[in-house]
Amino acid sequence: MHICSFLPSATEILYGLGLGDDVVGVTHKCDFPLDAGKKTIVVRSVFDASKLNSDEIDKMIVQLMREGKDVYVIDDSALKQADPDLIVAQGLCEVCSPHMKELGRAMNILNNKPKVVVLDPHDLDEILVSIGQSCRK
Repeated sequence: MHICSFLPSATEILYGLGLGDDVVGVTHKCDFPLDAGKKTIVVRSVFDASKLNSDEIDKMIVQLMREGKDVYVIDDSALKQADPDLIVAQGLCEVCSPHMKELGRAMNILNNKPKVVVLDPHDLDEILVSIGQSCRK
């Protein structure tokens, strides 16, 4: 199984479930556990937040949202190379990771059509349900 995680917390969940060896693609922010940082980066921010202070980051995100642009984009080439069987994404927040528009674009560029698990928890019970969804291969 090849899994791409479009959300750092999903990456941590996958590793916690013992699926780290199956993870082949992550976001630029996936750094835990340390092994996650060695995986192929398939999702990047459209700007380098490390060069901005928190106020500048906020202004950049607000501007991108006003213009209808994405904060995170998928690296088409890296995603194709990862060739996932499963993509774990989220549907809760446009500024946390690629949102549904980018996920749809990802599905269009892949030759295979991987299973997609969209995590959308709003409380602790739903977080536990999300973890259960992540572990079903």
